[in-house]
Amino acid sequence: MNTEYRENVLHNLDNGEIILNSFSCAFKNIILLQGFLFISTEALYFFSYFDDGNVGSFFSFGANSVTKIRIKYSEIEKVYKCNNDIIGIFDNSIKLKLNTQTDQELFLTSFLDRNGAFDLILRRLDKSEETRMEAEDDELRSYRKVSA
Repeated sequence: MNTEYRENVLHNLDNGEIILNSFSCAFKNIILLQGFLFISTEALYFFSYFDDGNVGSFFSFGANSVTKIRIKYSEIEKVYKCNNDIIGIFDNSIKLKLNTQTDQELFLTSFLDRNGAFDLILRRLDKSEETRMEAEDDELRSYRKVSA
């Protein structure tokens, strides 16, 4: 993995927070933004050198043209394994439903190891707060947060 990505995320960590693993993926905003999902002991981080405005120009990298997202585990209500929304035939995506007032959903796709990322997110959600994740379907593709 590119150490610049890791160093950029490490500047935003809380004291004692540790990056457990990282996964190459893309965040679907207006367009797909290729980057990395970092899974830490306290939160999920997505980092990309692209944003919606600079993806067309290869030479527009800079500190003002990056996408950084931090999602605390307490903000995640549901996590889903799903097919790629754009093409639909690739089963390589994760959708996160946040427990905000806007019912915001974040869509991450193009994982090389989607199941590894999904399993680690579930394990971290089970360890955060006093909640646990419960399967919503028989294929174990959808989990929701419930009280412990």
